[in-house]
Amino acid sequence: MDIVELSGKMVSKSLRLDSGVVDELVLEAEKKNTSFTGLLQGIINQYLEFLRYNHDRNFINMGNNTLKALLDCIDEDELYRCGFAMGEENPVARVFRAGLRPGRESLLAYLRTLDVYANWFTCELKDIDDVEYVYVTHNHGERWWRFLSGYFMGVFKRMELLGEIKEYKSCFLIRVK
Repeated sequence: MDIVELSGKMVSKSLRLDSGVVDELVLEAEKKNTSFTGLLQGIINQYLEFLRYNHDRNFINMGNNTLKALLDCIDEDELYRCGFAMGEENPVARVFRAGLRPGRESLLAYLRTLDVYANWFTCELKDIDDVEYVYVTHNHGERWWRFLSGYFMGVFKRMELLGEIKEYKSCFLIRVK
């Protein structure tokens, strides 16, 4: 499930773009080994599924080294508490802004946006011993795990979901019941 449910039907629309913008997009599409249309679709999806809900919320981007330096200044228990508080607040508001009800499917859509657009982590669904897990990895350092574990527990509480996190050195397995 995504924030925007696709119909599967394709529609043609004309766009008027500056030729310099078109030239740059064509070059970018070639670099990414995709089509011009595929590149535009990705940009539009990013706006529809992520940016439109975060732009007015003072969303910022920062480099990995900056994030790690900030996290090193904070006590691990405080990182967990901060993650928990943010998990109780942000996802539910975001899900409602997207016109969805809090629940397992909207949580999975939300996690996908944190993966694809916010770069918090990489996640994918995995079946392990006939149990579906969300497999989560990242490269933001060990302290980010502490924040995320609190964050996920806050999300589960706020969305009234039963969730289980199996924490490993380099990944999480999350089971949402």
